[in-house]
Amino acid sequence: MKKYWILLLPVLLAGCFRVELQHEDFYVEKMNSQKKAQWIVDNLKNMPGIADMKIVLDKKIIQVSYTNTVVRKMNIEQRISAMGFDVNHRLANPPKRPPMGVKR
Repeated sequence: MKKYWILLLPVLLAGCFRVELQHEDFYVEKMNSQKKAQWIVDNLKNMPGIADMKIVLDKKIIQVSYTNTVVRKMNIEQRISAMGFDVNHRLANPPKRPPMGVKR
């Protein structure tokens, strides 16, 4: 009987440590060119926990899939805001400058 418990224990514990992806849309009002969108995505790529991103330029949205145990929605919004863009309901905090040829 002990053998069965030893085999069953990892299966039971696996559910406790399951990592789930969150999917959020981030509305970036002044993201009106592919260059701006790509600049934001390139900066978000470096954040731990970001799994995937998709740009929907005509709706000014970046769809982000992330691990919510590693990074939170608020952290992603703060990063976009620090790039000088209003995101969702958070105002821009513009210390970082966009690359040459990209206006905010």
